Amino acid sequence: MTTELKNINELNIEFEKIKGDDYLSYLKFHEDNIHSIDNIETEKDLGHFEAKLRFISEYGLSLVSNKQYSNAIENLEKSIQMFESSKKESELKTISYFEGVLYNYALALHHLNRNIEALNIFKRINNYNPKNEKIKSWIQFIKVNIAKKYIKATWIICFLWLFGDFTFVKLFSDKIQFYYTIVGTFILLFGVGLELFIFLNKRKIKYSA
Repeated sequence: MTTELKNINELNIEFEKIKGDDYLSYLKFHEDNIHSIDNIETEKDLGHFEAKLRFISEYGLSLVSNKQYSNAIENLEKSIQMFESSKKESELKTISYFEGVLYNYALALHHLNRNIEALNIFKRINNYNPKNEKIKSWIQFIKVNIAKKYIKATWIICFLWLFGDFTFVKLFSDKIQFYYTIVGTFILLFGVGLELFIFLNKRKIKYSA
């Protein structure tokens, strides 16, 4: 049994009945009408293109609200691609809704520990709106999270280096001991530098992320 596809007017009427913050209803709307939405002919005219863009975008945003981050990323990527295919970068900077799509996309990436990708998106938003302190705080927060991944490994390596320095390294020649000390010193300085980086960036966070 095949479900009859709804036309663009039917979808728009159904969509408009949903209250703005009712993300569960947006999810149900999209999932109930997935085949109709997928079959919207975006090349037909601007109205069809914008309707499909709106449906996909709201579905992605609702998935983020429902903490379904993997599915959200997939749909928000489609939304971003559609925006970018229809607007110049200079135009995208002025569209607050697109900024919201990017923000939620970055948020979903962060929750899946894809922090480097999330950082690039937050930087893009910051380029659009440099005065947004919340986005600046997110940038610092993500930087701290990335640094923390490396700091743990760095101190483990430092511990192993110290262990070796007080045990087996003394069995080798003075030249090897010298190079071993140089390498260890660089690792130690790297660790101290990371700790300083984390400390300074934490101080820049004005909003809790």
